[in-house]
Amino acid sequence: MNTTRRLKNSLPDYLVMVDDDTYFNVDLFQEHVAAIDPNEPRILSGCMFEANPLIGIPFEFPYGGFGAVYTKETIKQMNTPIKCNNIDETTSSLRHASFVRSACGVIEQNQIGELEFFRDGMSVVDLISAYTAQVEN
Repeated sequence: MNTTRRLKNSLPDYLVMVDDDTYFNVDLFQEHVAAIDPNEPRILSGCMFEANPLIGIPFEFPYGGFGAVYTKETIKQMNTPIKCNNIDETTSSLRHASFVRSACGVIEQNQIGELEFFRDGMSVVDLISAYTAQVEN
């Protein structure tokens, strides 16, 4: 079994990312996510910066000590190989096809210079790793 398949079979319904000094009310969280399907791609955040290219923010992103919550499907998509050269080859479902087309479109826009680091077959996680390793140097 490959790593991607093992990862997809062992994911939690939600991944909660918060700072070490963030108070997290588990009971309130469970109450809130009870109506949210973890098999739908969603990122929840207490504070979301909206895209505004006029001031240098090309995309939306969660920000601040509120943290972010990723659904299982979001984690799967972030770890899915993206093959922009032949999208039909990698698509196993309509949802997957939609994600790959969207991801390829965003990468093509090259909003933060990521196109230079993208190689066909990388996942979003792979691309972020390659991008940040080069930008830090």
